[in-house]
Amino acid sequence: MDILDPKIKEDFLEDLDKFLAKKDWYLTRNLTFKRGYLFFGKPRNGKSALIAAVARKYKRDIYFLNLNSIQSEEQLLEAFMEMRSDCILVVEDIDAVWDKRKLVNKECKISFSTFINLLSGVLEKEDILTFFTTNHIEKLDPALIGDRRIDKKVEIPHPKKPQAEEYFTSAC
Repeated sequence: MDILDPKIKEDFLEDLDKFLAKKDWYLTRNLTFKRGYLFFGKPRNGKSALIAAVARKYKRDIYFLNLNSIQSEEQLLEAFMEMRSDCILVVEDIDAVWDKRKLVNKECKISFSTFINLLSGVLEKEDILTFFTTNHIEKLDPALIGDRRIDKKVEIPHPKKPQAEEYFTSAC
């Protein structure tokens, strides 16, 4: 049983399927085959659960990137280069790292410009799906959620009462 609004899920999966079907189109044009998604909404609405479901459905490994645990830009580059192709990169709660371009968490040792350049610069990873999650989309800088970094924004709202009731009665 799924608590996510069926229309939202259908639209998202349709977008993802269209993208994945165009791999040859990207490769014949020497374009990096990658897609970025931003899932936003209130806490505990299923953003991370949807990403896990995508990984299962498309049989892709998931790499979680905790920017606050990276101690240097070199360590970030190394972690990024160790990721396999045909994977999912997840950066949860990106708003907890930067508010626009201002560093929120002093534990983070990565500059905003290094991070966005890594996402869409010379070192772009091939055949990767990137997912950002946030509870506060208004805190994200347009450079982070712009084209070639985030291709589609998906709002994950609170479930409607009938969906929640069906979910909880079927779980018991």
